Amino acid sequence: MKKILFGLAAMSTLAFSAIDLNTAADSTNVWETGNQGKIVVRGTLTSQIPVVRYVVYASEDGTYADTGDILTLPEFVLTTAASQGGFTDVVKKIYVKRVNDTKDGVKDLINEDVVSFKIDFAGRGYSKLTSDWIKKGENILSEAIPDFPASVLISKTELENIVESEGFSVNAYGDIQVSSTSYRPTKNLSISSTENSVLEFLTVNNSSVSRSPMSSTNAAKVETLFAGGRATTDLEVLVKVN
Repeated sequence: MKKILFGLAAMSTLAFSAIDLNTAADSTNVWETGNQGKIVVRGTLTSQIPVVRYVVYASEDGTYADTGDILTLPEFVLTTAASQGGFTDVVKKIYVKRVNDTKDGVKDLINEDVVSFKIDFAGRGYSKLTSDWIKKGENILSEAIPDFPASVLISKTELENIVESEGFSVNAYGDIQVSSTSYRPTKNLSISSTENSVLEFLTVNNSSVSRSPMSSTNAAKVETLFAGGRATTDLEVLVKVN
């Protein structure tokens, strides 16, 4: 028992030790001209990697709410009318943050937390779209182009089922086609990570709108097929943090 009490006393002395600026001595924390100072460094080595918990959610401004577990996009209007089409309302963004220590909220990432996103478009039938991980400053690409038909929000198989009644087909870019022409709406979809931990779904001008457009008659048939609204196929966005 005496040994235990002695040990506790020694620990107490260490715990309450501090720097005394009124006393100087060689090779201590406080010294004078002609002498030198000294500070002791202590630590612990471990092989156990700290576990950090992250959360991905949808939000308009980055504010966390537990109702942001799914990103529900507003309607995307398909039209060949000039300067029209695209999302009909504000589109929430996807955010990634750290879960705080009390598990009741979020906190910002640290500089070492590099976030990447991935959408398996190849698995949806669109092999010409990026299915690799993208990070800050990168886009989902249709080969080298950062925009593509919003029709890729529906899997290729389901999209083919929708358009086959009019004799149309669907290519690996997501274009609805007939013969050698394609449906070219004025607005396309773009998906990009504009900053670390953020992924955005955007309305952009169709960069291929003038390339082999189908006739206005066939374009009207496409738009009629979607006039009543077509539910998209659940799109999974995978997330990883370095």
